[in-house]
Amino acid sequence: TSTFPQILWLGQYKTLIFSVGGVLLGVSGILEYRNRHISCRVEGCVETRNWSMLLWRVSVVFYLIGLLFAYILPVLRLF
Repeated sequence: TSTFPQILWLGQYKTLIFSVGGVLLGVSGILEYRNRHISCRVEGCVETRNWSMLLWRVSVVFYLIGLLFAYILPVLRLF
């Protein structure tokens, strides 16, 4: 903890951090879904939209992995 003292703060507020992160991922997913069929008039718009959706999906996977290690596995005591 002397190298990275903020780790204690992250542990104390992990529920708040995961809740805010989940809400933000949910809102961004809704926005991605709503805007998936909007016509693109700018060059590169479709590619940017595809990359954005890929990045969102990867973020959701990382969020679920963090959720697994922070909340589910400690309850089950599997690690």
